[in-house]
Amino acid sequence: MRTIEIGERTGLDSWRLVDREVPQAGRGQVAIRVHAVSLNFRDVLLADSTYGFPVRDSRVIAASDGAGEIMAVGEGVTKWMVGDRVAGNFNQNWIGGAQPVDAFHHMLSGARDGMLAETVVLNEEGVVAIPEHLSFEEAATLPIAAVTAWNSLYGLKPLQAGQAVLTLGTGGVSIFVVAGCVLLADGNTRVIADQIRRAKCAALFEINPAVPYPEDYEEAWPRPAARQRLATSCLS
Repeated sequence: MRTIEIGERTGLDSWRLVDREVPQAGRGQVAIRVHAVSLNFRDVLLADSTYGFPVRDSRVIAASDGAGEIMAVGEGVTKWMVGDRVAGNFNQNWIGGAQPVDAFHHMLSGARDGMLAETVVLNEEGVVAIPEHLSFEEAATLPIAAVTAWNSLYGLKPLQAGQAVLTLGTGGVSIFVVAGCVLLADGNTRVIADQIRRAKCAALFEINPAVPYPEDYEEAWPRPAARQRLATSCLS
């Protein structure tokens, strides 16, 4: 099968296309035919050798986020069937609750191979079902950026009605935060984007009309602010 390895990590140009044997699903694993992969800023950090967490070696498969359909299940797998549409979890052993002490050793495209291959093998518990209304391409964008945004808004300190939200730039996390704020039923959440380019502000406004244009910032984000603020990080 074809796959892309991260190579010597001297930049994205060091990524290399290689052929490998098709991996087989072992006990408690599923083999996935990958249909779509998305890239995050994390992938740039990995390529530039500036990523601060464990990376196995130069042969690690690139890209942590992807989606596809299950083509085979290993012994003991009961949750999935051949043909199921799934997306991979970025961290294969952190499914919920407190972070495991060895979580950094189970990150895709880090200590483990990533998703940029024709076939990948993941843990049975390390994949989630794709809703019918989402395409493979849409689902492939969710594992890092959307989950980070969800945790920012609804995780340890859930966003409350009437709070203001500050996003930094227009990266994947910020885009999902802006979209996530639309889900608040009260309609009073202020969303302030730290972005001065009008074209990008206009794009954010299409996602969420609560995002003001730059000239409206002072009114939307008064100093001192009377409302609580929630700043969301773009780092995953």
